[in-house]
Amino acid sequence: MVPRLKLNKNSQRLFFKRVKVISGMTWQNLADEYGFSNRSFRDWANASLTPPYDIVYKLSKRFKTKVPKQSKKLDPYWYVQFGARKGGLARHIKHGLVGDIESRRKGGKISQARRRENPEFYKSLGCNVRKDSPRLNKSVELA
Repeated sequence: MVPRLKLNKNSQRLFFKRVKVISGMTWQNLADEYGFSNRSFRDWANASLTPPYDIVYKLSKRFKTKVPKQSKKLDPYWYVQFGARKGGLARHIKHGLVGDIESRRKGGKISQARRRENPEFYKSLGCNVRKDSPRLNKSVELA
């Protein structure tokens, strides 16, 4: 994963606009030259996406434009915390509580049925399984 550069939206737009004007190239030409899609460059220019750190500095060096001072380098996977929270909330709205009593009861019953079907497998995993004991006949000795 590539580190990103967080810029102020206006300064990001101005930076990419300066690069395009100084270079005299289209977004398609720039994208082809740097190995990205045309849409990525347009999204960076519109400040709808954060650009990769190394691309911004390569453009800055080649076309002699300064990177805005308010920039901040973002670590790879900086967005995971926000995305995970949004996904968890969406899942909760759609499906309700994760471990409510009904689902736990259902899971327990399914688990016990599987253990009864194949006790040798679960014994090999180290799970507690019902032991086989011989049937005792009623007799005077047993009493």
